[in-house]
Amino acid sequence: MYSRRKRFPPKSTGGGVKNVNKIGFGRKGQISFSVNACQLMELKAGDKVSLCQDDASPDQWFFFKDEQGFPLKKIAKGGLLIHHLELVQTFMDAWELPKDKSARAAIVPEPVKVRGQNTLYWLLEVKAAATT
Repeated sequence: MYSRRKRFPPKSTGGGVKNVNKIGFGRKGQISFSVNACQLMELKAGDKVSLCQDDASPDQWFFFKDEQGFPLKKIAKGGLLIHHLELVQTFMDAWELPKDKSARAAIVPEPVKVRGQNTLYWLLEVKAAATT
């Protein structure tokens, strides 16, 4: 049985599921960024994001701001959303997760910086992916 207490710090110390920087992947193609993820990545409605996969480590996926990326829309819960079914299915295949379920992944709080570039790459913690 899965216990939230083992994965997240107690709410009394600022922990809990709501305080995690997470991205959700919905089975119908929605990719949602939590409020905390938006704050961490400094994202707002209208910004564009792209993602990439590390060639040397194919299990590592990154989101980053990109003028050529997918535009983010504001959602009622305060986070942001992209809708792209093919992209979600690509993630689910890469993570070997069932396509008929939704999944969540945490974002590593420290971005990866590539020498000579100003772009910040935000790594998804695939090990933390959970299906619902």
